[in-house]
Amino acid sequence: MSLDRRRLTAENIAEIKYTKRFGYIFGIMFLCFGFIFDIIFVFVEEKSHNWLIIYNISIILTSYLITFLINRKYNNDLLYNEKIIEKDILKNKRTEVSPKVVGKISLAPYLRPVEQNTRYYFIIGNMEYDVENKIYSKFGIGEEVELHYALFSKMLLEITKKM
Repeated sequence: MSLDRRRLTAENIAEIKYTKRFGYIFGIMFLCFGFIFDIIFVFVEEKSHNWLIIYNISIILTSYLITFLINRKYNNDLLYNEKIIEKDILKNKRTEVSPKVVGKISLAPYLRPVEQNTRYYFIIGNMEYDVENKIYSKFGIGEEVELHYALFSKMLLEITKKM
């Protein structure tokens, strides 16, 4: 197992930016819940309070802090623009088939058609990775693969064949 470093590709950057959305969602949710309390308090009391301004500023700053703390590793990944490439051997592959119900909700769920939902997995080292069908079919057992990880968040970006 050897390590290498490379620059992030455009697809890697897009994937990291897409992952950052959770930080934004939690920050916005905190902001909304804080302002709901603010709106309820203003309508119930029907008069202005000086501490309400401090409360609003603290809600905004806390919301920003939540977003910053959740996304800081991803921001560092984008700032340094590097990824770690770990080379290893594909030990095994497996598929898992589970039923997937199709159609609208009805009173007789047993009458709805059922399709098969297939998930594909690679076993590399001691870890199992969920992969897409197109990647699953490209690799054979025993092949050397490259695992591309983000530098700070250690997020798996892609699995490729050894170059």
